[in-house]
Amino acid sequence: MKRPTALTVLGATAALTLALGACSADGSEPASTPPPASSTPSPTATDIAEPVIERDPDVACGLVFNGGGDSLMDRIPAALTGIGAELAGEQLDELTSIHTELLHAAETAPDDLAELIMTLDEPFQAVADVVAAGGGDLSADTSHVREDITAVMSYCVDAGFTIDAE
Repeated sequence: MKRPTALTVLGATAALTLALGACSADGSEPASTPPPASSTPSPTATDIAEPVIERDPDVACGLVFNGGGDSLMDRIPAALTGIGAELAGEQLDELTSIHTELLHAAETAPDDLAELIMTLDEPFQAVADVVAAGGGDLSADTSHVREDITAVMSYCVDAGFTIDAE
């Protein structure tokens, strides 16, 4: 779904103003005056382009692996193994934070890497879905996470990514 741009809103406002200006208070037709000429052409839909996101495996891999103990790769296992019967507070915040960060990494990744990251994100997406629903029962399969981490790591190594030692 596209958001209305300022130009769209301004264009609609100008059209409404012109339409209302064509009516007079006594119902008679007002004197016709030509609209002021514009020296710049109106932008068309093709003139307004969405920003292009560069999908770089180095950036995506950095978002997943860099950061030392704060990296997603270090945080994911701890977050999943620490899940108890109730999710609340810091634990819930960590799970939703990991989900948000994985989404960001997937947005910056080439399609094939993004797919691997989104598979890794599945249990975190399940948590986000429960939070968005206002609570409820959580059922998330984490049995594939180890393989998912390995797949992302293999992709990044094959792409020439080197993890920062920080």
